[in-house]
Amino acid sequence: MKGVEKYLAPALIALAGAVGCDEVVVIGDNMQYPGQDADLDAGTDAVATDAEVGSDASDADVDADAGPELLTRGKMVRDLVFEVMGYDGPCGQPIFPDVPATGELCRSVEILNGMELVKGDPDGHFRPNDPVNRAELSEFVSMAMGFVPFNAYCLQDAKDMDSNTLFYEYIGSLCENNYPIIGADGFVRPADPVTVPEWDGFKQAMTESQQGEANRGGVARLMAKIVQDNSSGQPCISGFVDVPDISSLCQVVKYVNDDNIMTGYKDANGNPTGFFGPADALTYSQLSKIDTYASGVPELPAPNGCSGANANQWYAVYMDSLCKEGLIDGTWGAKASQNITSRDAFKLAWDSDIWRTKNVP
Repeated sequence: MKGVEKYLAPALIALAGAVGCDEVVVIGDNMQYPGQDADLDAGTDAVATDAEVGSDASDADVDADAGPELLTRGKMVRDLVFEVMGYDGPCGQPIFPDVPATGELCRSVEILNGMELVKGDPDGHFRPNDPVNRAELSEFVSMAMGFVPFNAYCLQDAKDMDSNTLFYEYIGSLCENNYPIIGADGFVRPADPVTVPEWDGFKQAMTESQQGEANRGGVARLMAKIVQDNSSGQPCISGFVDVPDISSLCQVVKYVNDDNIMTGYKDANGNPTGFFGPADALTYSQLSKIDTYASGVPELPAPNGCSGANANQWYAVYMDSLCKEGLIDGTWGAKASQNITSRDAFKLAWDSDIWRTKNVP
């Protein structure tokens, strides 16, 4: 998928149920909020070290009298990859001259840049020490969580927001999903820099989003992002009694249903029941089939045993096809009948998005 139109996620998986709202821009596209003195491209060319971005020490960490430490781009991407998502491994290819060639920051930027979740500036720098404001954070978290752009009703009472405000839909997606984007005084203050304590609250919300089982509504959002659904903002009639036409969920459900990636329930005679079941859980076997369709992974002519799935089961060929491409491992077969967790669903969708970007024209 391209730019902000991507990224699937756990929040949407865990929280996405029958209604929802969500989406994002791209923190690497250098969008600037009105009144903001410097966007993400402004800053130093100095190479950041992992010590600076991976711990509480950073260029933004001034003396105690200056107030709370500010969140930087480097710390934000490192924390998402290593703390929230639990990715690991060495960095394969340094991308930007101001990012160290090894370590967690290098690996984090490599992963997120490959997914187009973050980008560098026109000069080819990442600017890991630059501070992040609240609007940019909304964009980044929404994209990472796979939220769909939404004109959020919950922002109607925010004192400094209206539907014409830049980043409104991204901020609204966090609001609708109970992320702490609106202050106790009713202000969002989108141009204000984010402090590390505030960021910690967002990390907690993202982590909690991944706990528990994925549901069909959340997975529909993930799959729509993989196949680059650009229908957000368009009028929608879902065609399902349990998917409200006024919700952002309507758009993604209609998209995946029309594209035969995920369809509604059918009765014993194969006739549509009119229900999609957005709050219903999915099994590992069901998601393997859905993701194979969405990602475009070539379906093997026959199971090869890679995933550990029983070759006599219908899902074996889908699991083995994904396994062959490195998108799942040999433990999936044993979990075929279990309900998939939000974390596993998100990781598969994230990895599938990267695979599709590299392999599908």
